[in-house]
Amino acid sequence: MDIISTFLGAHAVPPEYVGKTDEYVELIVSEMIPRIAKEELAEFCDVFCEKGIFSTEQTKKILLTAIRYGMKPQIHIDEIVDTNGALLAAELNAVQVGHMLKSNDKGFKALKETNTIATLLPGTPFCLMLKEYAPARKMIEMGIPIALATDLNP
Repeated sequence: MDIISTFLGAHAVPPEYVGKTDEYVELIVSEMIPRIAKEELAEFCDVFCEKGIFSTEQTKKILLTAIRYGMKPQIHIDEIVDTNGALLAAELNAVQVGHMLKSNDKGFKALKETNTIATLLPGTPFCLMLKEYAPARKMIEMGIPIALATDLNP
């Protein structure tokens, strides 16, 4: 069995960096990603791009650094609000993008022109008792490649 690792250092801001997210992003790009790349610990780099977590600008900085170090980008986007994360995923030609509950049509159209896989994670809104899910039918009809996953984690 092949195991493929992903670095998700930007899933949440650690308590010691609350209110100092830019400092944490700087730690990720200046120390974490270079070390992970040097030691070949992960093939992918993922970021949770969401209002109040990591902005699109912070996400872009992290993923561009990861790309420079040979890692492949993927993003969790637009779970709670539309951050234009789908546009960023298309711009970076992310391998995959997850959640997409609130992504807009402009983002969907941009993704359609890339090889990015839209990974739908219906377990998340179900567990959070949200009333809406990612618009799978719309994405399928637009010709966006779809994958289905759980997003279950400890």
